[in-house]
Amino acid sequence: MDDPPHALIDTAADHHHLAARNAGIAVIYFPFLANNEVPGVDPLKAEFMSTWNFVYTPEEIDSVVALARANYREGRERTKRTIRAVWERKRARRWEREEEEREFERRVRVRRGCGDTGYWDNFS
Repeated sequence: MDDPPHALIDTAADHHHLAARNAGIAVIYFPFLANNEVPGVDPLKAEFMSTWNFVYTPEEIDSVVALARANYREGRERTKRTIRAVWERKRARRWEREEEEREFERRVRVRRGCGDTGYWDNFS
């Protein structure tokens, strides 16, 4: 089974893919990957990091938290760019929708004889 196509946003110049009108959803995922900042913790080799492990020692919890924080630090800027691009896309859609609503209301006023100002013009 093939994976669905995806776009990896690595640089600030790539964020235009996420800001595109038809970009779809954006998923931010931080997998547990080995990180040089946390020596001795490799999720592929550490028994306690198994999906089925539900009992942790305080040291294991500290190492998992340290690994998650280190991986987040590496992806922090990419996360910020992704959130900003999605926000910009949603803002642009909202502005378009609001402009369409204003134009519709203006047309209704003109049809009713109120003109663009919204007030009745008895001299037209």
